[in-house]
Amino acid sequence: MPLTRFNILTQRERRILFWILQITGWLASFFVVLIAAKITDTTIGWLVIFRTVFGFLVTSILLRPLLRYCRSKFATSFVKLAVVGVLLAIVFGALDSYLTERFGILIGLDMQATGVVLYIKAAYVMRSAIFGFWILLYIVINYWLDSRAALLRAARLEMDRQASDLKLLRAQVNPHFLFNALNSILAVCDEPQKVVAITQALADYLRFSLRGGDARQPLGEELDALENYLRVEKIRFTDKLEYTIQGDAAARRKLVPGALVQPLVENAIKFGQRTSPRPLRIAVQARLREGDLEVLVENSGHWVTENDAASTGIGLSNLRQRLQLICGPLATVTTVKAPPDRVILQVILPEEYLLSSKL
Repeated sequence: MPLTRFNILTQRERRILFWILQITGWLASFFVVLIAAKITDTTIGWLVIFRTVFGFLVTSILLRPLLRYCRSKFATSFVKLAVVGVLLAIVFGALDSYLTERFGILIGLDMQATGVVLYIKAAYVMRSAIFGFWILLYIVINYWLDSRAALLRAARLEMDRQASDLKLLRAQVNPHFLFNALNSILAVCDEPQKVVAITQALADYLRFSLRGGDARQPLGEELDALENYLRVEKIRFTDKLEYTIQGDAAARRKLVPGALVQPLVENAIKFGQRTSPRPLRIAVQARLREGDLEVLVENSGHWVTENDAASTGIGLSNLRQRLQLICGPLATVTTVKAPPDRVILQVILPEEYLLSSKL
């Protein structure tokens, strides 16, 4: 299935982001308050500087580790975390006002001046609000970053699970084909020329089949390899089997998952020989239809359910699972309405997948 693409910040990148926001935020606050103070009272510039430095140091040295501890302590209770945040904002707002007043006295400011009194008293509410906003911003940013990290971990686990599923499904396909091919060789073991021909065709097909796993490959390469597979079966069944493989040039160039058509052809031979009059006729056709890739595999005979045929169900269910994992939910393997003496299986790969796999 398709996954959302995003990156996760490392601890070092988180620290860099914190200091960038920290320095930028407090500098912006300093200039805004300083400009406002200069307009109302030019004597409180030093108080503005003190409060900015105090706020910067408090949030960097005290609030940050306190909030980190609270986030780990109350990770499952946002209400408790919010209450703690409000209390911290009130406490540090009060401490800020008290120390600012002490600093003003220390540097000899007239603490009874109207502008100074208003700045210290009125700014208490504002400073508590600033600390509260800082706490809220810190919690929200870290929650967002933690959520992204959790999503990334989940996505990686899903990708690992998909890779394991694909390897398991792929491991089922190759032995399944090899079993059928070896049976074909055994069937003509007293005819050396046919054994040589089958062995060569088998070697050519396995070279293709084992080369790319589930990596994308041009559909035309698999159609050519299927000629070898069907040649093996043709030698075994002689005039009891006829086949055709057709694919237009545009369809043959499309990159598709490995072993896309082979399970359908295996299915056609396995079930077709049980229900079809002789010769068993198999036709493979690949074409583009409104941007989607359509592959049709037709065989003479009639539909047999996997349960009725005592099948292990590896072939078609395998292909469906693989296509769902690789191409997404729009990829389908279905039966097409056909005459009673025909069975047609259809594979559709959506245009979105094909566009993402251009050469």
